[in-house]
Amino acid sequence: MPEFRPWRKAAAALVLATGFSAAWSAEAPAGRTALDSALFYQLLVGEMELRNGDPGTAYQVFMDAARRTRDPRLFRRAMDVALQARAGTEALAATRAWREAVPSDLDPLRLELQVLTALNRLSEAGPPLSALILATPEAERGGLIAALPRFLERATDKRATAVLLDTALAPYLKSETTRTASLVASGRAWLAANEPDRALGLAVGDRAPGTVSRFALLQIGPVGVGRGALGQQVGDRMGTLAGRVVGGDDHAAVGPPVDRDVGPFHGQGLERGGLVQPEIDLG
Repeated sequence: MPEFRPWRKAAAALVLATGFSAAWSAEAPAGRTALDSALFYQLLVGEMELRNGDPGTAYQVFMDAARRTRDPRLFRRAMDVALQARAGTEALAATRAWREAVPSDLDPLRLELQVLTALNRLSEAGPPLSALILATPEAERGGLIAALPRFLERATDKRATAVLLDTALAPYLKSETTRTASLVASGRAWLAANEPDRALGLAVGDRAPGTVSRFALLQIGPVGVGRGALGQQVGDRMGTLAGRVVGGDDHAAVGPPVDRDVGPFHGQGLERGGLVQPEIDLG
């Protein structure tokens, strides 16, 4: 902990006079940490260290306060300080300490995945991804699963991303409420990895030979394909499959990918599933 220098006492008095303490209390949800004088002074020191160009000390101050109080806002502040300094390892440590301190909070899981994606450390993303899916309420799980390819799209190793999703989503292929969303998510990931045959194989799934899920094809096809060589490749395969499918509500001939998303998962994953587009940049 840095030394408390005399000039900081005057600064603390000035900030107190501006109503900083009242603002913290007004924002504090029930059960969160109250801002007493000791905590206020510690946070003030952290902010001043950051302003004076010492993010390393500021991070340590905020992490110490977060661990003592177990307050999610302080873990988030420590993570933000690390991200501003492009210190990915420290940002990751903050999310993991937050997760350990407040196991019921889903935010540290989401943020841990964002940081791991930004750092291209997908080999470590399996446990937090599985934990996030499992902890998401069942009614929201399908939307979250469908949003995962977009959430992880900044990872540079697209094949590793597809393998990660295949592994994490395997248990959810057995449930009618999450099966299609899981197939769509994995299919989109394999399309992004330039493996259209594997993506369209997921649309066929375990159906009878020669049948294809129209819904899954429409969901997988438009996203990440675009135009050009890959788009033509997928269109050709869909055309071939369409010549072999049977009729029915969920088994019908389909043409090349359309230019818009179709179905109940469009736009829901980011909102109902609780994910947001990654904004973390450690490059």
